[in-house]
Amino acid sequence: MAFNYNIYMKIWLDTDLGDDIDDTLVLKALLTNKDIEILGISTVFKNAPLRAKMAKYIVSLAKRNIPVYAGKSIPIKGITPVNPDEIFCQYGKEIGERDKETLKETSSDLASLSMIDALKDNKDAIILAIGPLTNIGKAILLDKENVLKNRTLFYMGGDYKRKHPEWNFECDIEAAKIVISSSLNKYAIGLEETEKTKLTSEEEKYLLSLGNDALSDYLKTTIHRFKKSTGWPITPHDFLALYGLEKVNELKWIKADINFVFQDTKPQHCFLEVKEGNQLNYLNSFDRTDFVKYLFDSLSK
Repeated sequence: MAFNYNIYMKIWLDTDLGDDIDDTLVLKALLTNKDIEILGISTVFKNAPLRAKMAKYIVSLAKRNIPVYAGKSIPIKGITPVNPDEIFCQYGKEIGERDKETLKETSSDLASLSMIDALKDNKDAIILAIGPLTNIGKAILLDKENVLKNRTLFYMGGDYKRKHPEWNFECDIEAAKIVISSSLNKYAIGLEETEKTKLTSEEEKYLLSLGNDALSDYLKTTIHRFKKSTGWPITPHDFLALYGLEKVNELKWIKADINFVFQDTKPQHCFLEVKEGNQLNYLNSFDRTDFVKYLFDSLSK
């Protein structure tokens, strides 16, 4: 599947960083990649203002000047109950508390409108979405000039080979439906593939040995907070979306149409009915060894 982009890429990142560690890994890799320009960052889901402050803090550690916007904390329509004041597990006092500026942002559509403006001025820019799709869905609804038409979106969400619920979609079902039915050129990274990225204990140790600068040290701090809070292994789900973006022409993708099916016995869950079509391209498979090498190389910069 041919995909044309310059070696130098422009990206808008939409993220729910602060819970699982994978968003923080992606942001660190983007900030240290000289071949990628981050046009802007929007945060999404639950405490989006506090997530924005964390993103701004990480950007400051990288000594970069990148606009960060607090997007929507509440989904357009989701299944999972949402507490917009929830404090995520990677939170630390170094990022401060929610302030009036970010609270004002999240009560408006500023994040989605800023995304549209950035893409309007950068015709070759790509959206990388690694959280619930609320901000992307809102941007589509607000896009009166069709700026997003046929633009490229890489996202982590859905499960395309199993009748299995997936977090990002279930957090905002309506936004997922809006995105799937849109004219965006969509590349989907499904849960059935991202689960294969779970790191071994030896790989986790190696990850923690990388880098000795302020940004790398903060990444290690957030990893320790994540592990202490959850006890979970590191599974870099979202990093596979970045890998898919950079390796798009080397990977196998399947074209498909999607239908959302709700389970009668478990109405709080839904799964995807997948058939041959043209709505999106989903990742069929990847080489885990190559992925882990890419992960470590990206975080060693």
